[in-house]
Amino acid sequence: MNRAALLFQLQNIEAEIGEKEGQIAKLNQMLDSNEALNALRTKVQSLKAHYEEDRITIRDLELNLKSLEEKLREAKNKLYGGHVRNPKELMSLEKEVQAMEGTRSRMEERLLELMEQLEKESEELKALESELTEKEKAWQQEKALAFKEKEELEKALEKLNREREALLATIPAEDLNIYRQLRSRKGPRVVVQLKGLICQGCGITTPTIVAQEARSGDKLVLCPSCGRILFTM
Repeated sequence: MNRAALLFQLQNIEAEIGEKEGQIAKLNQMLDSNEALNALRTKVQSLKAHYEEDRITIRDLELNLKSLEEKLREAKNKLYGGHVRNPKELMSLEKEVQAMEGTRSRMEERLLELMEQLEKESEELKALESELTEKEKAWQQEKALAFKEKEELEKALEKLNREREALLATIPAEDLNIYRQLRSRKGPRVVVQLKGLICQGCGITTPTIVAQEARSGDKLVLCPSCGRILFTM
């Protein structure tokens, strides 16, 4: 195999290595976090907290309402029981009863609103929890597939790295230095095929003598136009 062909093979292997490493990086990123699932979890937790707050508010309101009704009964017993005969006291009791009845009415309205709200929250929470359960299950399946794919990619990557190391041992240090320098300036594609007289890197026709030197394979020949290493099949 001529010298350019060895570098062409190295370039292909390193391209595959880069591709596999990119795929593994994407899988790692996916496995690290599921933003949509995390957002749904946060939504469920937030609704649970709000539901619990409303439930406690209802409980406290029911206790306060019960206490108010007890006070209202006592006030009505005084007002209508015949024990209080003083007109001023009776008027004061009557106002107190009216005020408590107004408060009770407002509390009952608020309690009804909260109970309706709690029922809606309960239904929404059940639906979200069901959705979360399904998505958690789907995520576990996706993760299992991703781990399997990652494992296969890592095995392939290990094989490619072994092939790369074996190939590097056959490439002259001088050629490898040229290859590395070109990659640092031009990017990963620095060994290009020469078809006829046409450089496949830049599409420009090379002189016949350059093409002949490239086909001999005795040394590395660079395209006069783009400076890439010319390789012939």
